[in-house]
Amino acid sequence: MTASVSVTCSWVPGTLDRIRVTCAQHDEVWHIRDVANRYGREALNALYLKGRYQTHVSRRELLAFPFIARTEPKS
Repeated sequence: MTASVSVTCSWVPGTLDRIRVTCAQHDEVWHIRDVANRYGREALNALYLKGRYQTHVSRRELLAFPFIARTEPKS
C-alpha cells in the first residue's frame, strides 16, 4: 500500500488566474492553466463552484511537484 499525501488548491484572494497549491507543508502559487493541466476539469469545476479542490497523490507523484523537488534532498 502506497502512502498518499493530501493536496489542496484554493484561489489566491483578489486574482482570477492564480491558485495556491498546498501539500506536504509546502505552499506555492500556480497559474490556473497549470492546475488544469495537472488535475483536469474536475479541479476547475470544484474551484469555480466551491472555491477549493482537494485530492491525494502518492509520494512518488509528489516528487514531480516543482516546489517539492527543489527541497527534497538528493539520494
